[in-house]
Amino acid sequence: DLHVRSRRQRQMCIRDRELTENCLTFSDLNRLGDDELHLIFNYVKPAIWGLALKDTPRDFQRRVLALAERDYAEQAYQVLTTTLKNEERDTKRAQQKIVSILGNLLKRRQITI
Repeated sequence: DLHVRSRRQRQMCIRDRELTENCLTFSDLNRLGDDELHLIFNYVKPAIWGLALKDTPRDFQRRVLALAERDYAEQAYQVLTTTLKNEERDTKRAQQKIVSILGNLLKRRQITI
């Protein structure tokens, strides 16, 4: 029956979307367009971006910072260039925070990958 089939398709789509969200990594941000990256600035403090960018290629760091407003970019850069006591742990946490936000934006269909 048509109702059962459409319900099954909807469940498959939900399951696929959940799998995609659970498989996200920080490097997936590099696949986002500039507008989508810019949207993430609304949900992430500059210090978190600065921490998250510590372990990334310089071209990605430049791209992200170039998209941010000047004050925001300067705050993020300050953290990016500061040596921290628990840098590796804090960098991973910051990246996980941003990936979590990306997952939420995907759920709300504000961003697509």
